[in-house]
Amino acid sequence: MPHPIDISVGERLRAIRRQRGLTQSELGGTLGLTFQQIQKYERGANRISASRLALLANALAVPVGAFFEDGDTAGIDRNEDEIQELVTCFERMSPALKEDFVRLIDTIAANDGRPMI
Repeated sequence: MPHPIDISVGERLRAIRRQRGLTQSELGGTLGLTFQQIQKYERGANRISASRLALLANALAVPVGAFFEDGDTAGIDRNEDEIQELVTCFERMSPALKEDFVRLIDTIAANDGRPMI
């Protein structure tokens, strides 16, 4: 059974990797690892050594502390899954609908999230 800390570090690794737009294969390739090894790290099935964690942090351009609950997480988006889902849906829209959607979001942002009615 993976330790909760290993699971947490793996979840943060996955979120940061996705935010950087990298696949498991791409990240693994920069470190000489297979995508399966990255997958095991992300699930917490395999522990990440201190040296490997430093290499991962360097490859992802984040401080090592970004992988830990109370660490330095500047620039790391906690809503990664929701953002990725939004981007995926946006990419499926027609060009005209994309324009309308962006205008709607811009209007909402200009109203500071207050109802427009």
